[in-house]
Amino acid sequence: MFLALTDAYRLVRSRFRSRVDPFATLASPMRVWPHHLDALIHMNNGTYLTLATFARWEFVIRSGYGDIFRRLGWYGVIAGQVVRYRRGLRLWQRFAVETRFLGLDGPNIVFEHRFVRGGEVVARVIACIRMLDRRGGTVRREDLLAAVPDPRITDVPEWAARWTAVARMPMTEADVLVD
Repeated sequence: MFLALTDAYRLVRSRFRSRVDPFATLASPMRVWPHHLDALIHMNNGTYLTLATFARWEFVIRSGYGDIFRRLGWYGVIAGQVVRYRRGLRLWQRFAVETRFLGLDGPNIVFEHRFVRGGEVVARVIACIRMLDRRGGTVRREDLLAAVPDPRITDVPEWAARWTAVARMPMTEADVLVD
């Protein structure tokens, strides 16, 4: 329930904050709350992914792309995520989630989220988002590029393509059995 309230608060607040360049890094300040903790009294590994989602929504809304996607009836779902942890975060610690758009990986939109405390990156998430159409089906890369015609949109850097390729799951059950 608390995450739903946090989610709603961040979404509403994002609508009233200044626009951001979709090719800049957005720092979302956060804090470790008691409901973020696991049995070892540090931030639960799943909480990192939830907070990355909140930061990504803030980024999409403040970049103006959220309005475009909503008007077209498109929404994003996670196609895959890769996360690496360096250090834990403890109760009440302040940190920021630095979110940036990396580019396209096929039809997927790829974001990087860096969890930064005291200038140190403590965790990093690479999230691949697949856009779906509310009328059915996946949004094609060509349609995405037509809706957001910005020459700065490119394929992800080669390091990110390698990272997402390692985490890619086969699309059918038969392909899973072959692996």
